[in-house]
Amino acid sequence: MKRLVNSLFLFLTLLSILLIAGCSDDDNIDTNNGGEASLTINGEPYYSSVVGDFVMGEFMGSNFIDNLTSDGCYYAYGCFFPANNSELDGYDFNLYFKPIDFSTASKGTILIKCEDNLQKWSAARTESIYLRYFKNVISGNVSFDSYDPEKKLVKLNINNLTFVNDSGTQIVFDGTAYFNDKL
Repeated sequence: MKRLVNSLFLFLTLLSILLIAGCSDDDNIDTNNGGEASLTINGEPYYSSVVGDFVMGEFMGSNFIDNLTSDGCYYAYGCFFPANNSELDGYDFNLYFKPIDFSTASKGTILIKCEDNLQKWSAARTESIYLRYFKNVISGNVSFDSYDPEKKLVKLNINNLTFVNDSGTQIVFDGTAYFNDKL
C-alpha cells in the first residue's frame, strides 16, 4: 500500500510540474528586467534605459521604433550605457529598415536595411562632450524576436552587428534589446 501511495504522489507531482510549465505565456515578452537590453559592445556588458521615456516632445535616452522617414522606412533608436550607469560614456545606434508587421512576423526574421543614402545604419559613442561616429556596417544583422502587443514592446536580436568609423576602429553590438513600438 505504501508503494502505491508513493507512486501516486510521484505521478501527481510530475503532473503538476508539467501543468505549471505548460501554462506559461510564450507570446509575451519577459520584461522583468524593466525592458532593458542585455547585450555586449566589444564584449563588455551594456544596458539601455527603460523604454518609453518621452520628454518634452522628444525621446530621451530610450529605445523606440517609429516611422519617421518620408520613404516609409521604420526607424529604431537605441541608447546603451555600461554597467547600467548613464553617467559613463555610452553608445547610440540608428537603424532604418523596411516595414515589418510585428504582430505576424516570425521569430528570426531579418530586418532589411533601407538603401537610401540618408538612411544608413550608424552608431555613435558619447565621449564627454562630443560624439564619435561609426557610419558603416561591415557585418552582422538585426532580427525580430518577439512582440508584446499589450506593452507595445518589440524585442530584437542584434547579431554581431559590426560598425566601423573612418579611422578603421570597429565596435560590435551583440545580444538583445527591447524597443517601444511608437508606430
